[in-house]
Amino acid sequence: MTIAETIIFFRKSRNLTVRELADAINVSPTAIALSEKGHRTPSKEMAKRLSDYFKIPVSAFLNDGYEPHNPQYTTIDNDLMIDIVDAVTEFLHENNLDISPDQRRELIKHFYGQNCHDVNRIREILSGMLALNSHAFGKGK
Repeated sequence: MTIAETIIFFRKSRNLTVRELADAINVSPTAIALSEKGHRTPSKEMAKRLSDYFKIPVSAFLNDGYEPHNPQYTTIDNDLMIDIVDAVTEFLHENNLDISPDQRRELIKHFYGQNCHDVNRIREILSGMLALNSHAFGKGK
């Protein structure tokens, strides 16, 4: 991907408008728009802010663009992962649910893949899943 495509890809992956991304990294919407159109290469400072925000190497916004299959781009957002693991673990414990390690791993991967930061939303979804299919959570055996 080009740098412009990389910015668009990551902005859209978080469902952000140009203005929302600009506000999040403290740059002007014009700077984002010009970079997305390929009319301007992000400054080093803007590239660093994008890198910090999206948790990928700064080189993706300076010269390389993003390559999804490149191992350097498989970094994990540790704070997000910890929040998800805690939310799933607490929900299972509070509801006295017994699921296999593989099932637990799949739940965590699902929420991580959805980039779900809202712990209350995770609990809400798990409650709905429990109501729909208690057998999947080790109940009703």
